[in-house]
Amino acid sequence: MTKISIVVPVFNESPNIQQLIDSITLQSLQPYEVILVDGGSTDDTVEKIRNITLPKLQLKLLIKKGAMPGQGRNVGTEAAAGEWIAYTDAGIKLDSDWLLELNKVREGESEVDIIYGNVIPIVRNFFEKAACISYTPSSKKDMITMKFIASCMIKKQLWKEVGGFPDYRAAEDLIFMEKAEIISKCIGFAPKAIVHWELRKELASTFKKFYLYSAYNVWAAKQADWHYGIARQYL
Repeated sequence: MTKISIVVPVFNESPNIQQLIDSITLQSLQPYEVILVDGGSTDDTVEKIRNITLPKLQLKLLIKKGAMPGQGRNVGTEAAAGEWIAYTDAGIKLDSDWLLELNKVREGESEVDIIYGNVIPIVRNFFEKAACISYTPSSKKDMITMKFIASCMIKKQLWKEVGGFPDYRAAEDLIFMEKAEIISKCIGFAPKAIVHWELRKELASTFKKFYLYSAYNVWAAKQADWHYGIARQYL
């Protein structure tokens, strides 16, 4: 049986970590293990993780102070026993069939090396609705919304060939996915493998996040992929 490891980088995710763990435990296809890599949280994220008891699930916590999301994924992937790695993030709620749907594509397409699932923003108030309209793609039936690192599964061997994620605060996922798709053209899509994405709840934190991400995208020469489109939406 193919082993699948779920790897999640975390940092100051106290309000969100239980929701993520709950949605993992409800997966119709259980992973071989779950590896959480904490980048040096200053809240009680680590304490909450250590207090979680999951008799039917191998939950591992690794501490790597100062690790940004890319490095966190690298640390977790290196430690993973699975031949396949499923990536997601804190601030995410997984549909109960998320891993099952990703795995269906793996089983159905023998040559596939990376599989992208789907993402749906969580909309609960007017600001989140406006944010969703402004900077997330429209969902279409039987199609993935966008290639999203927090909803994908990849062969560990391909991760090795790519050389892992660059150690950037942002744009590391775009760079990794681009390199992965240059090395391997064997890409699968699982539109029913859905994660629900927690958007920023108000303007100040949204602006702060996009300022940071835009700076890194421009620095990494990825502004045409993301920054320019977002700037046009703001204007």
